Amino acid sequence: MYKKTITLGLILLFILTSTLPMVTSNESYQIDNIYIKEKEISIVQYGSLSGYINDPDGNPIADAFIRIICGSFLFENTSDSSGYYYIGNVPIVDCYWYVTVSKTDYQTVTLDMSIDENTTYDFTLYPLGNILYVGGHGSNNYIKIQDAIDNASYGDTVFVFSGIYKENIELDKTLNLKGEDKNTTIIDGSQKGCTINLSSKNVIIKNFTIIGGGFDTDDFINFFRAGIRVTGSNNSICNNIFRNNCLGISGVRVTNLTIKNNIFIEDGIGFTSYENDGRPVMKIKYFIHKIENNTVNGKPLYYFINEKDKIIDNWETGQLILVNCTNFRIKNISISKTDWGLVFAFCNKCSTEKCNFFNNSLAIWTLESNNNLFKFNNISNNYHRGVVIDYNSKFNQIKYNKIFSTYCGVEIEWWSNSNIITKNNFLNNNVSGYEHQSLFSKWNKNYYDDWIGLKKPILFFFPKLIYGMPIERIPSLTMPISIDFHPAKEPYDI
Repeated sequence: MYKKTITLGLILLFILTSTLPMVTSNESYQIDNIYIKEKEISIVQYGSLSGYINDPDGNPIADAFIRIICGSFLFENTSDSSGYYYIGNVPIVDCYWYVTVSKTDYQTVTLDMSIDENTTYDFTLYPLGNILYVGGHGSNNYIKIQDAIDNASYGDTVFVFSGIYKENIELDKTLNLKGEDKNTTIIDGSQKGCTINLSSKNVIIKNFTIIGGGFDTDDFINFFRAGIRVTGSNNSICNNIFRNNCLGISGVRVTNLTIKNNIFIEDGIGFTSYENDGRPVMKIKYFIHKIENNTVNGKPLYYFINEKDKIIDNWETGQLILVNCTNFRIKNISISKTDWGLVFAFCNKCSTEKCNFFNNSLAIWTLESNNNLFKFNNISNNYHRGVVIDYNSKFNQIKYNKIFSTYCGVEIEWWSNSNIITKNNFLNNNVSGYEHQSLFSKWNKNYYDDWIGLKKPILFFFPKLIYGMPIERIPSLTMPISIDFHPAKEPYDI
């Protein structure tokens, strides 16, 4: 009886262990030139990933290879004759899975995604195509990049020889756009709009210098124009130089971009759900991308997602983007000459203090972010805005900051209610503060050098009126929205 019990126990142990995914040791390892770093992952339950793999015409692709990796977990399978694939017994974990789908004679597709119970996702693989040449000395080479794109087919590569190409490119099909050398292959938008407007998906753009994206005006529409404006998902922008654009890269309602090994010179990266087209729903997926090894003015561009309890103190920082982060402490950093210096998207309970933001297009921007604190910062000479509290960002505090020489010091927008702006110095701004379809902001005891009580001492008892638009769709309706009943008579020693 005792031996039977031991035998039965061993059988059960074998069955249980054989159903679990193979876990490697705690060392790092490499697969197909992909460097994987081990991390501790807590398993709660198991799910699956399934779907179909087709070509661009919807025809099924059999024997396509699909691999998913997360930490030490690795699963593989192939598609059947109908293009269907299935990977089961996948741990539901607190990280994104790195997914690759490949087949000979097709472009490999990569994707970062979460996998839950019964997750489905269909993939499209594009055939490897021909190479079309631009510039150089070949008899069949194109003179303009746009002409080569217009004549390319799905999966083709447009290879551009070194030179200066003054074009505003519409890239609306899946292909590879590659320059000969990023330092000498230059696309210049000449301030006539976006240099490259990328509306397709599964595109690779690499080895270029991108300049001149935007318009030669001061209109607000220029705020969203870029070296590369992206409205299609699953694209890769790698190993480029961006300079002299209104924005370096602008992603508008897109997901799963890969942006790595780029150099930004007085440029940067920005994501948003809107431009000048109303107020679409702000979704967190618009900010979830693979952003690695980029620099802004020679300093690292930091991108954090789904992290908490982190301290950033005295780091060399070119640009800082936080997505779905909690309890960050940011202090003693300087960000200058980039597009949007510090961006909080879906972040809570973070603090920014004793930092310098100067000569940016916009210094600080919060989107769907609550209960954050900004204090003892110097915010100066930013072209458009100092601090923008936007898109349902509530219960944030802006206090003891010096905000000066900026078009608008603090702007509260789009149902960002119940924020506190107190004891700041507003100096030499076109507009100290502005509100935009938001309610219940508390402006209190700030120093405003444009307060009428300073200009006309006889009116020292007058409050400071904060103007704005109560209804965004009626921009001509401008009126006092909030009141600082106790404006300071002397600037604070900040």
